Amino acid sequence: MKKCIFILAVSMVLVMALSSAALGVGARALGMGGAFTALADGPSAAYWNPAGLTQTRIVNLGLNAEAPLNQDYNFILDAINSGGSTLTPPTNPFHANLNGYATLQFKFSAVSLFYTSEMHYYDNGSTIAYSADLGSSYYGTIAFGLLGVSVGGNIKYINRQYRTYDVSATGGNEYITTDQGLGFDLGALVKFLNKVHIGVKIENIATTIDRSGTHTTYPSMDEEPYKQSVTLPMTANLGVAFKPAKDSTLAFDIHGVNLSSTGTNDNLSYHLGFEQKLAIFALRCGYQTAQVTVGSSSFTDSAFSAGIGIDAIFGAIDLAAKMPSNGGTVINATAMIKI
Repeated sequence: MKKCIFILAVSMVLVMALSSAALGVGARALGMGGAFTALADGPSAAYWNPAGLTQTRIVNLGLNAEAPLNQDYNFILDAINSGGSTLTPPTNPFHANLNGYATLQFKFSAVSLFYTSEMHYYDNGSTIAYSADLGSSYYGTIAFGLLGVSVGGNIKYINRQYRTYDVSATGGNEYITTDQGLGFDLGALVKFLNKVHIGVKIENIATTIDRSGTHTTYPSMDEEPYKQSVTLPMTANLGVAFKPAKDSTLAFDIHGVNLSSTGTNDNLSYHLGFEQKLAIFALRCGYQTAQVTVGSSSFTDSAFSAGIGIDAIFGAIDLAAKMPSNGGTVINATAMIKI
């Protein structure tokens, strides 16, 4: 039996996306339109499908950044400097993520920590919706794989401090909120002759958080404290990937399938992606469409994406561009060193 292979992967991800519908983490996945549940390789697997951690076998040190072009980012600095209390709007609809993850990988198991924070802004002309999540969530992930079948799970500690704000001409609401609690995710990945991959990620299994904060009503400016226990809706991401040839991959995902006894499938998103490898190079393209809810606003968002990657012995570089339906172009870059 070969010796267990040990891996340490540390990556800090900065995601700043013009579209209100975020595609996820990593330039490879983003270039494929977020269709990554059935692939989920690399240290970001905890985000896409924890079962995919069993596919990583080398040490990776990576940095990922994504940002829309022609955007004024002063409002982010204002929000950070004021602890989230400043509501200076950006010049365009905006979604921002800050993510970091670290993975310890063995032959049949892996442990991962994952950090995330978010910011959203949307203005449809009649309603402004804004949220700033300046807190964090931490994931401990373990995964096992054998004979083409892998399973994995996340234990999430949620510790978020965020502010949500939606206002129209007739009034609105503002919440300053703290969430704390434990959550659980499960993932599975099955490979058939290395031609067909099927992946499933179930999120927020028996996940209950303690929520407290203040609620301000506009225009009366009435403020009242609140405290409640909230059960997060359990959802599933489903994915299938097909390799028609050794270096070609076609993938399709559905995200946000409701599994709770209460709730709806109003926030489903669909993702399609393709990757073609050419020696050390890779070409990618993708498309996604989603129903997005921010505050009291709901709208359909979609985006085309394309990407290129270079995978050498000691490192990899991936680039992706996303073209959202609401205009603009988002550029994503990932650099990784393999040791």
